[in-house]
Amino acid sequence: MPNNATLRTPVVVAGGGPAGLAAAAELAHHGIGSIVLEPRAEVSHTRPRAKTTSPRTMELFRRWGVADSVRRAAPLSPEWNQRIVFCSTMAGEVITEFTGVFGLKAAEHGLTAEAGQQVGQPVVEEVLRAHLGAGSLADLRFGDRLAGFVEGADAVTCEVERADGSTYSISAGYLLGCDGGRSTVRDGIGATLHGGSAPMANLNAVFRSTKLRPSMGEALHYWVVGAEVPGAIGPLDHDGTWWASFAGAGDEHDDQLAVRLIADLTGQGIAELDIELLSTDPWTPRMQLADKFGTERVFLVGESAHINPPFGGHGFNTCVGDAVNIGWKIAAVLHGWA
Repeated sequence: MPNNATLRTPVVVAGGGPAGLAAAAELAHHGIGSIVLEPRAEVSHTRPRAKTTSPRTMELFRRWGVADSVRRAAPLSPEWNQRIVFCSTMAGEVITEFTGVFGLKAAEHGLTAEAGQQVGQPVVEEVLRAHLGAGSLADLRFGDRLAGFVEGADAVTCEVERADGSTYSISAGYLLGCDGGRSTVRDGIGATLHGGSAPMANLNAVFRSTKLRPSMGEALHYWVVGAEVPGAIGPLDHDGTWWASFAGAGDEHDDQLAVRLIADLTGQGIAELDIELLSTDPWTPRMQLADKFGTERVFLVGESAHINPPFGGHGFNTCVGDAVNIGWKIAAVLHGWA
């Protein structure tokens, strides 16, 4: 096919994060092909983002045949730990604690078909990339991004830019905007986010420490209320990789401050810990909703349509739910049963 030829596909999915990969998976589940455009060639593990996959999302993964793959890839199994501790510091007093959290016992209690799973979003994305790559219905185009589109009566013409700056066109029956809070698709349909934001930024960090040993034993999360900047901290694996999140840390930060904040949560001195800071990520909790979700052939999915505070994996899990919702409905139209 010539480089300037227009490709054709039933659905273009703009964005290959959880929403986009889930949309492609649901479409493929119904026999519908798609082209997924995702600028990131690789998934970064230094920004784990969501860590909680809900029982309902795990049920949807089971629907596509990937639930077991997600569990095998997850470094932390539900059998290892189901505990959350609220404490003054990780070396201090336990205030209270809970077990059986995050729906990790939901299936055992007969509430759901699948239990929840603690697993970093990058792990989930890699499992879904592999699942879609093994099939023939989803064309995954990593390094490519949606530059713009024109919606017509019978199709949507998408302009795509490759990493090298070259461009090409795709004609699709539908376009799904799974491209997040700064959505090109949302801008293209003239939709606007409305809502509010927290007054101060939070700070996430990912770090390694082989000497961090909480005095109250192992847990999934430690919610620390006695530090100068309160926050939560927990393991990402059994090899000394940890995440930390600080509430209201402010917009100004550097690596030295991040290390000090981590040490404050642990209740240990910096010199006692072998902290290797892998990443820092300032973010502001927002509660915003688009004033419209779509047109005749273009639809917003996930954070392009609504931005939720991400606590408890709420943003990630609602993105997957959105994708399934629009996926089966497009399939219903294309297969003629709607």
